[in-house]
Amino acid sequence: MNLEDRINEILRELNVSRKDFERKLKELREHFEDLIDEETLVLLTAYLFGYEYVSTVSEIPFRKGKVVLKGIVDNLTEPREIKLKNGEKALFASAILRDETGSIKILLWDNAAKLIKTGELFEGDFVKIKGFIRRKDYPVISVRDSTDIEVIKRRIEEFICKILEIQKFNGKVKVLMALNGRIMVAIAAGEAAKEVLNFKDKFVKVVGIQRENLIFINKVVGKIELPEFEPKIKFTQIEKIIPLTYVNLKGRVSGIGEVKKIRGKDVAEIYISDETGRIRLLLFDENVQIYKDVDVGDYIEVFNGFSRIGRDGEIEIHCDNETFVILRKLQPNFTIRRE
Repeated sequence: MNLEDRINEILRELNVSRKDFERKLKELREHFEDLIDEETLVLLTAYLFGYEYVSTVSEIPFRKGKVVLKGIVDNLTEPREIKLKNGEKALFASAILRDETGSIKILLWDNAAKLIKTGELFEGDFVKIKGFIRRKDYPVISVRDSTDIEVIKRRIEEFICKILEIQKFNGKVKVLMALNGRIMVAIAAGEAAKEVLNFKDKFVKVVGIQRENLIFINKVVGKIELPEFEPKIKFTQIEKIIPLTYVNLKGRVSGIGEVKKIRGKDVAEIYISDETGRIRLLLFDENVQIYKDVDVGDYIEVFNGFSRIGRDGEIEIHCDNETFVILRKLQPNFTIRRE
């Protein structure tokens, strides 16, 4: 890139006129005289106006310290808690960032990793990332602050679905929907949350972003007239649940455990049983409220629960704010065919 193209690129990103930029450039040229070259003068002038140099992936092996990159996010992993060498715990996730020159691994820590759980960072997003170069066998970019990740462009999709159930939590709305023959969980906030409340038991078109079994709704386009149908809900029998999968399951409450503190949050424990076995549910976030209302013998349906191996070696189901849990105090009168 020649110097004129570099200046044009800088001016496109800065809210500054060419006249003001060239005036400051002239001042610096007179001040430094022949001590620095012209390209360095241009970049120094840009920095004074708040410009950040964006590196390409191919430049990273030759740079050090904090860098700025732009690219598309790929291979985004789910955040998980890990134990560090000093004994402390941290939330961790990873991704691949690719631009026109190559790809590089991004390590996301704590607040940066939380962006994935809150639906603020998705695969396919075009982003600007600020992070520190770390080297071991190969360079990677480490990012801890959520403000160091800016989503510039996002892939938005349209979905036509039937809204089956709605729950409110923490100023947001959680939606159970039938979509393309599957039962999905969606989350809406702000104006989208207010709109969704008007469409229970109706077909609607929404726009949003899908991540695995979860949809984040950005906007409700409106009601759609489609023939009525009875969506099938496939539940997994308890004995057939395997670890590290998202599952739908149902059963009667067969035991009520305790409420514990995990990382400063309440987590409630209950057990449900079906004709094939018994399993522990761990209720996180707003689902803790169910613990306060539940009695042995009540009927529970869980959608988008995540199966893990517990400390006792048994499979347990984690029900967080991405899980839709329905408590029925009496035998449900099914209006949806289940199998």
